[in-house]
Amino acid sequence: MTLLLNKVADEQKRKPTGQEKDQFLKQAGDFQRRFMDGSLVPNRALETWQQVSEGWVLGESGVPEPKPAELFLDKPIQHPHLSFVSEFEVEVPADFALDSVPRTAYCPNGWNANITDINFPRMSLVKGKRYMAEIYQLRCNKSSESIVKIADERKRVLPGALGGAVLTSRYGEKLPKDFWVVCLDKIKNLWRDGHGLHVPIFNWNDFGWDFNLDIWNGDWFQGFYIVFFREFVSNP
Repeated sequence: MTLLLNKVADEQKRKPTGQEKDQFLKQAGDFQRRFMDGSLVPNRALETWQQVSEGWVLGESGVPEPKPAELFLDKPIQHPHLSFVSEFEVEVPADFALDSVPRTAYCPNGWNANITDINFPRMSLVKGKRYMAEIYQLRCNKSSESIVKIADERKRVLPGALGGAVLTSRYGEKLPKDFWVVCLDKIKNLWRDGHGLHVPIFNWNDFGWDFNLDIWNGDWFQGFYIVFFREFVSNP
């Protein structure tokens, strides 16, 4: 385990501080005991070391967490459950409408017929504005509520149906093409029918984008991607 920990540490862009390293090493005995009795897999210790090396701090319970004082509105989110993948500039056209999106980027029957302006009349994004789109991959299963909470706490804008349509129709080359990408929004902005709330979600296959709907209830699985938008921050 020591060799693996050292290997991970060597691969980090930022090494842990002496204090952070001491905090982590104090847990080594507990990690080893729990590993020997089968209650802890080695990956948990490796993940903890990696997160600390990336600049997170160990909370009172020994779980890595972002430094609470650091809320960056011009940088990607640091969160134990999210892996940052990429970011890129996005412009939402002032006249953009779901019903008029060209279907050329989508596979046959790839656009869910219920993704319409009538069903999604409200949105968190503002037409005519520029944003930075942030792509994250889930490190564990997460509920819709917990992801929306992260967005609220980090002052992110949720993409919803409008954001998903803008991304897939205009920025497809910048998007991940494995696993599903979830475009959450506030509950008031989602379409509801007799089966509940529906969340826009897209995925690439060999014939184009599949822009579909999934349910709000239940978890989004580890490996899925999440999209947030952040507004541009002017530097004084």
